[in-house]
Amino acid sequence: QSGHQAWAAIPVPDIGSLVLSFKEPQPFSTAQRAFLVTAGGMVGAAANRVNEAERSELERFAGALDVMLDGVGIHRAVRDAIGHIVDFEIEYLNPSSVNAPEERSALVGRRLGDVWPNAALIKRCAHVVDTGEPFLLEDVDAVSLGTEGPPTSTVSIRASRLDPERLLLVVRDVSERAELLRAIQDANRGFAVAQELARVGSWRYDYATDELQWSQE
Repeated sequence: QSGHQAWAAIPVPDIGSLVLSFKEPQPFSTAQRAFLVTAGGMVGAAANRVNEAERSELERFAGALDVMLDGVGIHRAVRDAIGHIVDFEIEYLNPSSVNAPEERSALVGRRLGDVWPNAALIKRCAHVVDTGEPFLLEDVDAVSLGTEGPPTSTVSIRASRLDPERLLLVVRDVSERAELLRAIQDANRGFAVAQELARVGSWRYDYATDELQWSQE
């Protein structure tokens, strides 16, 4: 149907096969066969060198992620029959992502939607992979993402596209910072109430920026 008169399927070691087609009939002499087999071996050797370089690069990349204090995960897009991203499969988690080493092996291979059952988060992650536009969520309650943890656990999440099918997700625990901020806000509210009861106001002038701030009273 293609109009080609001859075909040659050549084994490529550790890779698969190389298929060549010819528009004219070919006798495939002993010399031609030897040449084609040699070409297949060369292609296999070149492909193996590329794979080894990619593995080495991936190992260096993973080694750099392993020492990070933030939780880092690599997630592969899971698509439906028409190509839309419906979820992500967890491919890699660095040690800071989990509380114990055995948790990593239990989580890798699972769906991100099972670990963080938040449809809005999955949709935003899908948008990152589809468009290449990163996103950042600051000071999110972990419970709102569906995770199991302390009710006061607060995280910041940054997502960026690693390749056309993968997402790099960085999660930072900011619970201490969020708790400190809440304490400052409570103190400010208490200060405002105290001024209101005492009918006393305060002001502050910043000479460097020429800014003047007045309290509500």
